[in-house]
Amino acid sequence: MTFRRLLLLAAAVGAGALAISTAARYFTLTSAILGGSLYAVAALLLAGAGAVLARDPVCGRLLAVGGAIILASWVAAIGYGGSEDATRAVAVLGVIGAIAPLVGAPPRWAVLGLGVLVLACVPLIYLTFVHPPLALVAIDAVAGVGISSAVLSLLPAPAQRWPLPAIAVIALVAWLLGTLALLVAFGLPLISS
Repeated sequence: MTFRRLLLLAAAVGAGALAISTAARYFTLTSAILGGSLYAVAALLLAGAGAVLARDPVCGRLLAVGGAIILASWVAAIGYGGSEDATRAVAVLGVIGAIAPLVGAPPRWAVLGLGVLVLACVPLIYLTFVHPPLALVAIDAVAGVGISSAVLSLLPAPAQRWPLPAIAVIALVAWLLGTLALLVAFGLPLISS
């Protein structure tokens, strides 16, 4: 368990460093806050996952998956420049940190967590290398999955025994609200016709 927690904390430190270095690149305070914000959120979720993993493994796994997805999403969105390889390495560390707690988890949670990570990372890899139009909308939608996972971690322990459709509805509503919040915060990209 200690190795898994260390992986998560290392990813949290990396995400925190990315938040600081990204914010430092901007000239205005608003741009700095927006630029570093999702890295900071990912750092908090990954650090929280490392902190609670031993006491509440389900909550820790959900926080880890959410933090890794948000980190990878923001790397795909703005992880360019001189430190591009280092930025991507931090995202990979975050994903590995999220996968590690899934080892030994009950099969239902392990498959679900791994499936969510894979489904989130595949489009992010594509968007990182291709940069199609409306990529930011897709990235916000993927980051919404991370927010949804983090919201699920806030459910009380008895909720883990709720039927899967009830949990899915909560996750879907959290995803929609998270995605809309990101679209409002970062704006819709303008396309010329």
